[in-house]
Amino acid sequence: VDGFCRAMDETLEDYEDMALMNLSRLLTHPERFIQPVSAEILDEESDEPELILEAHLQRGHTLKNALSLVQGQITSSEEFAERKSDTIRNRLLYINLLLSTMSLAV
Repeated sequence: VDGFCRAMDETLEDYEDMALMNLSRLLTHPERFIQPVSAEILDEESDEPELILEAHLQRGHTLKNALSLVQGQITSSEEFAERKSDTIRNRLLYINLLLSTMSLAV
């Protein structure tokens, strides 16, 4: 997900690439895309692809946050299970100590 977000950020910074992604405009008005393309045309033609890419980038960030939350829940569950097993082990050691003490007393 991190790589996806990085790639989307890099693409969003390049107005020429985004303008060329507007394929419907590229087919209907090819004269606007003759090199070198002015900054004004690049800005105009990159608006729609930019909105679409930003929506996908937002979904990527949402997914990244959800995965981070799941990772935190997994870590918490692992710690809980470890503490539970430590408690059981300590109880068994205590019982073993009591039995050993009782056997020595008898």
